Amino acid sequence: MPLLAAYVAKLIKNAARSILFFGHSIMKVVKAFVRPNPLLICPQGHQR
Repeated sequence: MPLLAAYVAKLIKNAARSILFFGHSIMKVVKAFVRPNPLLICPQGHQR
């Protein structure tokens, strides 16, 4: 049973890491795409 818990914890940690990395690269792509096109920036996103 403790082995299963450790396995699940490892899976969750790996998933969190890959999700963070995935979100980071998506943000990079979006920023790179939006920078040359200021018209695409919505007013809500511009306030940040």
